[in-house]
Amino acid sequence: MLIGDAAHATTPHLAAGACIGMEDAIVLAEEVSHAQTPTEGLAAFEERRWDRCRTVVENSGRLGEIEIADGDKRDHAELMRVTAMRIAQPI
Repeated sequence: MLIGDAAHATTPHLAAGACIGMEDAIVLAEEVSHAQTPTEGLAAFEERRWDRCRTVVENSGRLGEIEIADGDKRDHAELMRVTAMRIAQPI
């Protein structure tokens, strides 16, 4: 099982990579400890983490693209806002 940057390395544009890694460790421990088998625990971990991690990786990359292209500051701010609201939700 890979977690953190080994599983979903991201650009630094959200400054959320380390937090996602810590969340991974917490969720992995919870799911494996509650599961009947390691396979069930790992599947539950993946189910619980997939969308949140994808959001961070994809949106961080998009923010980088906007910054490199000197893109629209409003688009950048809105993506930051939407992403911050998403990752502020409980894990």
